[in-house]
Amino acid sequence: MTNAIETLDDFKRRFEEIKQMGWVTTHRSGNTGIGKTLEDLLGIPENNIQQPDFGIYELKSGRSNRNSMLTLVTKSPDPEKANSNLLNKFGYYSPRSKDKTHKSLHTTIKFGKDTIIFKTEKTLRPDILKNFKTEHGYLETLTLISNFGIEDAFWPIQTIKEVIDEKFGNELVYVLAESRGSRENEQFKFNQAYLLKGINGERIVELIRQEVICIDIRIGQFADGTAHDHGTAFRIKPSDFEKLFNEKMRIDE
Repeated sequence: MTNAIETLDDFKRRFEEIKQMGWVTTHRSGNTGIGKTLEDLLGIPENNIQQPDFGIYELKSGRSNRNSMLTLVTKSPDPEKANSNLLNKFGYYSPRSKDKTHKSLHTTIKFGKDTIIFKTEKTLRPDILKNFKTEHGYLETLTLISNFGIEDAFWPIQTIKEVIDEKFGNELVYVLAESRGSRENEQFKFNQAYLLKGINGERIVELIRQEVICIDIRIGQFADGTAHDHGTAFRIKPSDFEKLFNEKMRIDE
């Protein structure tokens, strides 16, 4: 099964073969293993180009029996030096760091909730501000607020809608799989496939408010001291992913 697929019918035929395989050992260790394994089995080459995975369709996959989160999009906060400022103010030295010279800032935050940063007394929470002053004027933003006050780190609400719409605005094939084992020994049994349509921008905002979509801040530090964004991500549980869309149809039965 190495030829690339192009149409939805191609996918359906290939996916039926994959279902018949039963348990398949992951092709990559870690959270991205499920997506990489499915792409390999479907004959989809790995790339970072912002275009559909096959034909007009984006492909997304999730573990149906685990709580690991799906990454919707990665987007650093504005303005340009927001990550550096956050790292300097809220970063900490990892317990695994021997020389204590490079800071990290890894935390998951949810709307309206103060989250303590590692073992410090500092907190961060995202809140929606209707008229936040930015370099582009007053905008509705998802802004980070700490126990020091309002931070200069934000995402314009319109930008969040646009980047998610760009990623999932086309028709999307969503695959679920059972999972067992871990790391390089994890195995998947791919057994459900859905066609999702109609991304809903207003629903995205509501899901942020409902804490269904969370934000993973993942900032490290290069040897020269500059901030290294490992991919600040908007994430969601696989079981909630379909809530982003207006239409859902099972396509593997």
